[in-house]
Amino acid sequence: MACLQVSRKRVIIGLGIAFLAACAVMLWPKPPLDLSKDEAPFNAIAMPPRSVQGGMYMDGGSIGVTVTDRTGARFEFNFPIEYGKIADPYPTAFFGNINDRKQVPLKDPARAKRIAIRLLTDYGVPTTSPDEDYGGTAGARRALSNPPYLKALRWVDDVKKHLP
Repeated sequence: MACLQVSRKRVIIGLGIAFLAACAVMLWPKPPLDLSKDEAPFNAIAMPPRSVQGGMYMDGGSIGVTVTDRTGARFEFNFPIEYGKIADPYPTAFFGNINDRKQVPLKDPARAKRIAIRLLTDYGVPTTSPDEDYGGTAGARRALSNPPYLKALRWVDDVKKHLP
């Protein structure tokens, strides 16, 4: 019986150590975002930025991210939505205003999306109302990260289109 109690004690101590280790890993700070080796215009952003704002356009879900860097320079990125793409509704990325015909397509849209998500997460302007949370910075970050529930909602919308 004494051997069983020691074993149970060791298991509890082991679980406690594992829990503390998991907490330490989750709370460990991320390294700062280094954009110096990324494609233009990301490598021109002076870090840390003064502000990062996200928003959704009224075209049904395209995302815009505006970064004002440390020197005051303004960078606009947009991610147009492509309807019918459930797994990746934002496969392209552009530098420039969405209404400007001279916007420049970015070479690596997946990397641009990861950078935008990280900028919105680390430096995004906090929302002040539930309406802003949907279409503002938090909504833009959530849409770009494409969580499973959004994939499910897009799938349901796609199924509804094909019903009689």
